[in-house]
Amino acid sequence: VTRANFPFNERINSLSVDTRAVFKLMSGSVEHAILFGVDYRDYDGFSEFGFGGAPSIDLFDPVYDATITPTPLFTSIDETRKQLGVYAQEQMKVGGFVVTLNGRHDTAKRNPAFGNSQTDKKWSYRAGVNYVFENGFAPYAQAARSFQPVAGATFDGDAFQPTTGDQIEAGVKYDGRTLGDAVRVFGSLAGYKITQKNVLTPDPAHLFFTVQEGEVEVKGIELELSARIRERMTFNLAYTTIDTEVTESSDPSVIGNEMVAVPDGLISALADYTFQDGPMAGLGFGLGLRHRGELFGDG
Repeated sequence: VTRANFPFNERINSLSVDTRAVFKLMSGSVEHAILFGVDYRDYDGFSEFGFGGAPSIDLFDPVYDATITPTPLFTSIDETRKQLGVYAQEQMKVGGFVVTLNGRHDTAKRNPAFGNSQTDKKWSYRAGVNYVFENGFAPYAQAARSFQPVAGATFDGDAFQPTTGDQIEAGVKYDGRTLGDAVRVFGSLAGYKITQKNVLTPDPAHLFFTVQEGEVEVKGIELELSARIRERMTFNLAYTTIDTEVTESSDPSVIGNEMVAVPDGLISALADYTFQDGPMAGLGFGLGLRHRGELFGDG
């Protein structure tokens, strides 16, 4: 079997501080929960890698003391990043209706060891509405926009642009409030669609490097169910479909492809039982499984 020598060193130091304050008040029949916050992040990242040959090995008669020639290391990431986010949120409740409005402004500054500094500023938001019925069902809908700086650069040394995303989601939740104290249930069913720009994918022309392909679209359905029965039996189930597509790219040949290394579905299930009385009290046993769907292997 042929082998390769691929050393990789990485060092990351980061500090995150998120401070917020919440004020609750009544205005007539409307209950308000107003939130203000400041989010500060300080990141110092460095990574280097190399790639070279290594002696082949016989799987049926392996010799492990072969000499491996040291490989020169090349810097992949060497930069500091500071990000300051200021946000506010208003949640209003009247009757069964709950309306949530959230706005945030981020300023992110990158200082690479090589190249020019870069400052990015962006507004993001989240808005949602749901109605909580007396039987515990709560249909909802929401929309959101995201902003996330990306560390690193392309093979040519161009700094990555921040990723931005737009999401819409709708579904229904259930809290099992009518089932009695002996049964606790929480479930949710949702459909979603996310459009994300400046997404990192493997560089087809340069091994171990990535490029920002432009734009991808992700949509699917999520189902989650958790139940606890008489403090003995517990069930957990999660099912997700993930349909991805590259919708914009500098390489026309990959448009319409799926995203690399993203499975088309995920399933997980767990059941366990714990004895609460008798000589076996405290003893429990469970059974779980996880399944990952097929995923696209190259660009």
